Amino acid sequence: MRLLVITYLLFNSVISFCSNSGIPKDSILPAIENEEPDSVKLFVFVGEKIFFKQRNRLLPEWRFFHRKYVAKFKILKPVYGFSEEKTVKFIVYSHLPLYDFPEYALLFMNKKKHGLELEYRMWSEVKKTTDGRFAECRTNYNEIKNEGKIIEPVPLDLEEPEYIDISMIEDKEQIANRFPKPYYEIVGDSAKCLMGFYPRELFLLEKNSVLKARGIF
Repeated sequence: MRLLVITYLLFNSVISFCSNSGIPKDSILPAIENEEPDSVKLFVFVGEKIFFKQRNRLLPEWRFFHRKYVAKFKILKPVYGFSEEKTVKFIVYSHLPLYDFPEYALLFMNKKKHGLELEYRMWSEVKKTTDGRFAECRTNYNEIKNEGKIIEPVPLDLEEPEYIDISMIEDKEQIANRFPKPYYEIVGDSAKCLMGFYPRELFLLEKNSVLKARGIF
């Protein structure tokens, strides 16, 4: 409390001095540099994992509940933004424990003063398709739009078909809602993925939802 009172009196003294000396009051405020928009700092790419591990050191107090990891990925396909590097090393923060990262992923990087940092929990596991591209098996449940048009999933031909175990779901109506046709095919106790999105469309989904909500776009 005493420190607060002293700070207040000191601040008022400076204001009074500026007023009496003809110095504009605004000039006592620290200059704020014009930072780049968050969208310019963003770098999105498909990458191949080189390593991923937890950092064993204390974190700043404001991230007390976060776990900190460091990862390195090879850049396979830039989707948004630019990097001259062939590989990138970056920091990952998470409230929940992360035991590993997928071998291939669409990663959303944010350029910080200390280097690259993964935009909080912003990555998608992608898998190889038979024509050499990458894609994620998923649907657009929320009918997210880009420039007024719903971003529609497309048929995928993955090198290794993706099956999701549904043996623990007893409600058939719930299965139908979570794994609807024509996006999935129910095969026994599994849902086989038939449709999804390539990296550009995955980026547009996040751009028009999570990234927009965070004020990046």
